Amino acid sequence: MSEENPNQEKRPTADERRPADRTVERDLRVARAESWLLFGGVLLWKAVGSLVKGIGRTARKESMQTPHPPVESDFRKSEEPRSLEQEAESQAGRLLVHGAEASFRAAQVSVAALDAVIEKHEQREQGRRAGESERAEDRNLDQGISPLRQERVGTVLVACAIAVMAAAGFGFLFIYWTGGSNMLLGGNLALFLAGAGAALVLWSHWLTAHKEAVAPREPAASSPRESAAAAVVFRSGVEDVQRRRLLTGMGVLGTGFIAAFVVSLMKSMGFAPDTTLYSRVWQRGQRLMSLDNTPVSINSLRPGSMMLVFPEGSIGSEKAQTVLLRVREDLLRLPAERKNWAPEGYLAYSRVCTHAGCAVGMYETTTHLLMCPCHQSTFDVLNGAQPTGGPAARPLPQLPLYADSQGILHAGDGFSAPPGPGFWGMP
Repeated sequence: MSEENPNQEKRPTADERRPADRTVERDLRVARAESWLLFGGVLLWKAVGSLVKGIGRTARKESMQTPHPPVESDFRKSEEPRSLEQEAESQAGRLLVHGAEASFRAAQVSVAALDAVIEKHEQREQGRRAGESERAEDRNLDQGISPLRQERVGTVLVACAIAVMAAAGFGFLFIYWTGGSNMLLGGNLALFLAGAGAALVLWSHWLTAHKEAVAPREPAASSPRESAAAAVVFRSGVEDVQRRRLLTGMGVLGTGFIAAFVVSLMKSMGFAPDTTLYSRVWQRGQRLMSLDNTPVSINSLRPGSMMLVFPEGSIGSEKAQTVLLRVREDLLRLPAERKNWAPEGYLAYSRVCTHAGCAVGMYETTTHLLMCPCHQSTFDVLNGAQPTGGPAARPLPQLPLYADSQGILHAGDGFSAPPGPGFWGMP
């Protein structure tokens, strides 16, 4: 058993043995196991054969002692005992053969599995030793570059990137709190994020050591010695960052700006929407004007057509833009309180979609639907512009109309609801 122990100290290691020697030892172990198995099978065969013969002799003696008819006595004495003995020996022999074959195959499988475990252990030990030797040969990719010069240049570049980030952050906060242009607000935010990204990239390229290390895969569990070495390397990196006080201070400054952004954005949550959001834009008596600043009359459109109109004195106003269209009066299905809002079949609805504020500018004459091109919301103009498809949940605000004695169309009042998408207090 001492010769077959793979962990014995006196046994040659995996590095010292040649592949041919390992193959010879494996063949010897298999041959030794097969010899013992054959010897055990022969002994078992002899033992079972002796047992079967003893059973046969006992059965023959009992049959000879039993009285038989005189006519058949010779036949029973000569034939029946031999039949029982032969049958018992035949069945036992077949069982013995099958059992021996199964035992021999099981032994072969066991020997092969044991040999595979030994071989795998040897390969793992060899790979671990090879990995430890290769760690000392890791290639430094920063060779030929002065470490002092590289650190100085990297520090300047990273400091410049963080300075741009800080300036853009200050500009963002100033524009946000003073109510400046959204374009300038977005531009400063973009510069802030670009400076932060440039600082991280420059740090990794100029202030971080670059090495090329190749090692075989090792077991997941680390030894205490490896864990201690990793902790030392980690702590040395922290100390290296702490030595660059300028960059540490700039990093703290950038983190402060991010915190200021988060706190400042809460300002938008602390106040109710401005009252101008609830304005209905139009006023009673204002004339409907076309883009060329001419009044719109009841003869400007024929059934099935549409145009864009604005209140008098507000040509081009985004919130006041209105879709004016004409349909046959017998098709209208307006609510009862709006039966006088569509003289001669003229209908006026806000052009601003109630979903996301896009311009609703397409009219399908066969289905009488207004369609938004952004997210495909549709509105039934015959039924007060109720939404029939798409994500919009509210109808387009309707403008009541009336015609004066000269046939000029006027606004009967403001929109039926504030125009545009929903907001807090206005779903």
